[in-house]
Amino acid sequence: MVHFYRAEVSRSTAWRSRLDATTNWAVLTCAGMLSFAFAGEHHSHILLLLTNLIVLSYLLIEARRYRYFEVYRARCGCSKKIFYCRSSPASSTLRCAIGG
Repeated sequence: MVHFYRAEVSRSTAWRSRLDATTNWAVLTCAGMLSFAFAGEHHSHILLLLTNLIVLSYLLIEARRYRYFEVYRARCGCSKKIFYCRSSPASSTLRCAIGG
């Protein structure tokens, strides 16, 4: 059971790092395009609209990843409750608390 819990925590950590990566991509894209768009007089400001579309795509990717992260976080929390209920000496009161 401990190995199962450790694997769930590892998956949750991996999904959290994937969420951070998408956020970093969005920040770097915005910073780069703003720097480029306002760097010279002859640069087209249509790049700002393009940046909005790119950031929107990052937002959609991150929303999808967050749903998977929530699944793994819930599984990890559920397995933690079950593990502590079975290993605790007062397991009868804890089982009643989680409905098991």
